Amino acid sequence: MSLANLMQEAVLLENDYYDEGVELWEGSAFAWIREYKPATVGAIGRRLARKVFEMAGLEVGRSGRYLSVGHHTIAVKFSMEWTAGGFVFEQIKNTNYKYLFCLGVRPEAAFCWLIPKTELIVNGTWQTREGLTGQHTGAGGQETAWLQVDPGTPPAWLQEFGGTVDFCESVIASNLGS
Repeated sequence: MSLANLMQEAVLLENDYYDEGVELWEGSAFAWIREYKPATVGAIGRRLARKVFEMAGLEVGRSGRYLSVGHHTIAVKFSMEWTAGGFVFEQIKNTNYKYLFCLGVRPEAAFCWLIPKTELIVNGTWQTREGLTGQHTGAGGQETAWLQVDPGTPPAWLQEFGGTVDFCESVIASNLGS
């Protein structure tokens, strides 16, 4: 097979792997993020999260992969809306943070939640919460978890911790402001 034939086959295969979600993101300020590998997307998410905290009037520092506001360490998880709808915040771990900040973006909207770690984990055990399940090790897994959220109908326990970016800014200011 020649290179030209292989390239022609690749063009034919493209339709088998077409992502219908691409069209939804056309023209979105967030569309370009989809082009990057997960680690880079996570770094972009942390930078966007930092901006949310700054918009709430707070000084933000870094502590390794975490953000820091005052004496609070904040883990950040970022999700772009899945084709099926909603957000999935992955690889949530029981590490040294006080809050988990989840930032999810749609083509024309963004949502975020500032969740106290104690709502997720108590004495090393993941709490039973709607949308929070073990990752890689099943529903009872204790190593890592993920949080699934449909911002149109978020779990009741999550509502006080955020929603729209505007509402979440007030949650951030009341929990982390001086």
